[in-house]
Amino acid sequence: MCGGLGLTEPLEVTQWQSSTEIYLMENQLTELPENPRCLALLVLFLNRNCKLITITPSSFDYTPALKILNLSQTRIKSLLESLFRLTCLKRLFLTHCDLLMVLPPQIEELQQLEVLDLQGTMIMDLPKEVVKLTKLTCLGLTFCQCINHGPKYAKVNALIPQGTISTLTQLEELSIEVSPEDERWRSIVEAVVDNVCGLTRLDTLNLYFPRVELLRKFIWLGTSEVSSSLSHFKFIVGDDDERIIIHLPKDLEFELERWDRSLKYVNGMGVPIDIKKLLQHTTAFFLDRHLDVTKLSDFGIENMKQLKCCIIGERFLRSLEYLYIRCMKSLRCIYNGPLHRGCLSHLKSLSLVKCHQLTVIFTPGLLDNLESLEELEVLDCPLVLSLVRCEDTSIYENIDTSIYESTYFLPKLKKISLVSLPELISISEDLHIAPNLGAIKIADCSNIKNRSTNEICRNHLTRT
Repeated sequence: MCGGLGLTEPLEVTQWQSSTEIYLMENQLTELPENPRCLALLVLFLNRNCKLITITPSSFDYTPALKILNLSQTRIKSLLESLFRLTCLKRLFLTHCDLLMVLPPQIEELQQLEVLDLQGTMIMDLPKEVVKLTKLTCLGLTFCQCINHGPKYAKVNALIPQGTISTLTQLEELSIEVSPEDERWRSIVEAVVDNVCGLTRLDTLNLYFPRVELLRKFIWLGTSEVSSSLSHFKFIVGDDDERIIIHLPKDLEFELERWDRSLKYVNGMGVPIDIKKLLQHTTAFFLDRHLDVTKLSDFGIENMKQLKCCIIGERFLRSLEYLYIRCMKSLRCIYNGPLHRGCLSHLKSLSLVKCHQLTVIFTPGLLDNLESLEELEVLDCPLVLSLVRCEDTSIYENIDTSIYESTYFLPKLKKISLVSLPELISISEDLHIAPNLGAIKIADCSNIKNRSTNEICRNHLTRT
């Protein structure tokens, strides 16, 4: 095991010859030994050697038993002929080899392959010879967009040859990443979806659907057998004109990726029944650039019982006026991640009911944006200690705290209702809020401190 040691030179040839497994990932290698005789070598990890650009033509001539080869995140530009003589190879990882543009037809020689991962590469298309890889259980593809020349060009230069996917009947995982603007994908996507629907062993699926109605082919919307067995899916749905993920901050990108069944719905219009049905199986939902939806409940609260993560595009949050959250037992906060100016700036009413893991409602940064909030209701949220909490005091280190001491937040807030909050001890942790508050209801909040009422302006205040 020599991973992560910063090696610039490969191991001595004698070490290669006597090993069954070699791990050289995360080093600074620029080349491999020429003609290493590794007759017993089964596993070779060379991933994350970002300076490894070329591999000598004979590098794999004497590794006939090799079963696992990882060349991910290297700078290789092509696959050598000697690699295709590894007839025992079962797993080939080329993830994020972003200079690799061609998968040669010789790939058909690797008929024992079970895993072929080409995600993050720049390959232009899939060779028809892939149909020979009938033992594949995992296939990951990322296609580079070529210059569009219209529908005729797309048909002649197919991204995936017709019928390829349907022949890979052992597939359990399939990921196909494409540019939403690639006409070649649009010309074949319906056929690919039909092929996918025949893969009865499929467990994990990552696809982009330019049209909502393509979802109807799956069992929750149609008659496909495959979708009943999907435990993991990552779907992008809608006529997108650019990669959505680049709009997300890194922490939200990670949050979305970690859920088993995610749906990104972009540039939608109305609320299609296909989306509603898919939401019933979704654990993470990203809604972006929707043309006319004004509230999440338009999608049907009854369709969101499995939803654990919801990310709403900035444009949607700018116009959101009413936010009602009920019985979200795993919800811990209403907003997480970097906050853009104007986000939630039109919100008028916020209601949080029976959110049993909720600990934070507002942060000082969020308060700045809630200039239109008029009504606030918090009911039966047993872990809430304060309406406003700043757990990270470091945000104050480089700012003038006197601004917070002299400023009233939530200038339009007129009504507060706080009921059944047994841990509540403070309303706003000494920040001044609600200069125009008209009424406040506090009930079954046994730990609330009297001084908390001094944190809000009491002009014309009625307490119930």
